[in-house]
Amino acid sequence: MAVQIIAGFLLIGFNAYCGYFRVIPISIAFLTNSGFIPQNVGMLLNFGKNIFYIFRFLLITLILFQIPVILEVLMAMNILRRQALLKANRFVIVGIFLLSALLTPSNFISQVSRALPMIVLFFLTILIGKIFRFGEG
Repeated sequence: MAVQIIAGFLLIGFNAYCGYFRVIPISIAFLTNSGFIPQNVGMLLNFGKNIFYIFRFLLITLILFQIPVILEVLMAMNILRRQALLKANRFVIVGIFLLSALLTPSNFISQVSRALPMIVLFFLTILIGKIFRFGEG
């Protein structure tokens, strides 16, 4: 159980770094580029709305990055089987993209920047479960 807690804190740190220093600058650059905003439209950036956007983005991503830890704990307690996760991987991938589309602002960059690491972490969770023999029937 201590390993899952440590993994949770590592995922929080990794998420905070990637979200704040990598994803948010790309997302803001995409949303403020000249192709996204028409020529004759002025742009008024509001500090309060921008801070709210950044905090909301980081909070939702922090919650999403805890899902692999929850899956690992469920496999360690033999509540969830590894084979069931492997059989459902197509649905999980589509679900991750749908969830990231619902929780991100309306741009493709933020959606993919949340979905791809979650898919990698999903399969890494299954691999760790195999290594430690979690979720065996």
